[in-house]
Amino acid sequence: PESVHSALFRVTRGRFALFDDFVRSVLSGGMARADVEKMQLRFMADVAALDNYGASASFEAGGVLHNDLVRLFNTGFMTASTSFYSLYTFMQRLTLSASNPARRTLIDMCARVAEALGACGGTARTAQEAKDTAAALLDRQKDIREMLAAHAARPEIEEIDLRRLELGEHLLRRFITDMRVYLLQYAALTSPSTDSGRERMRFAPGMDKGIALVSGARAALVLVLMASLWWASAWDDGSGATTFAVVFCALQAAAPNPVRSVVFSTAGCLLATVVGM
Repeated sequence: PESVHSALFRVTRGRFALFDDFVRSVLSGGMARADVEKMQLRFMADVAALDNYGASASFEAGGVLHNDLVRLFNTGFMTASTSFYSLYTFMQRLTLSASNPARRTLIDMCARVAEALGACGGTARTAQEAKDTAAALLDRQKDIREMLAAHAARPEIEEIDLRRLELGEHLLRRFITDMRVYLLQYAALTSPSTDSGRERMRFAPGMDKGIALVSGARAALVLVLMASLWWASAWDDGSGATTFAVVFCALQAAAPNPVRSVVFSTAGCLLATVVGM
């Protein structure tokens, strides 16, 4: 169970690095459309897989999701990947358009964002690098607004092209906002002080010794009684009946309401006997 904690965090960090490389490659125009679609499907599958893995880790290694950082990190990834795919889809529509002078300006905006994501020389690895990258993205938002204003001031720009650029700029800024949140969540996840001041909860398998003794004594008593009945009656099927009685006793004793469970089980057996005859 202790290894699940570190394994879960390795998975989340690896997924972050993969997504960061993917975004920078797409924004720089270095990835084919078919590859983009495959990666997007892979990310969707990773979301469900990480959520299931997190649930298992929470059970096996108490404290893994105590502060909900992994859950928030997964949610941040879903938000960032969704807004990025919306931006990518819009860019593809501009590519298919017959007249799209706004596309070049939007491509330049995306290139600025790609540069900001690589401000630390590549994918952010530490909490401080993630914070620096988030700050660089905030600065790029100001540059994007200035680029939009400069484009709108050009007299030859038609109204439809300006509206296209405004929509693209809005999608890009929304992605920047979501990506900044994702980066800051990554910084919190990789920070050494993540668990400081928090209670370390651990999963310790076991049960109360008194309950264990009572359960064992109950099963032993049933075994002795059934074995005695088997020996006294020379019952051919006594071995099966003894085994069934011990198992039945153990199962019913663990039920939330043992008496009610025994009554319903007995009634079911009697009814089955009558129907079988």
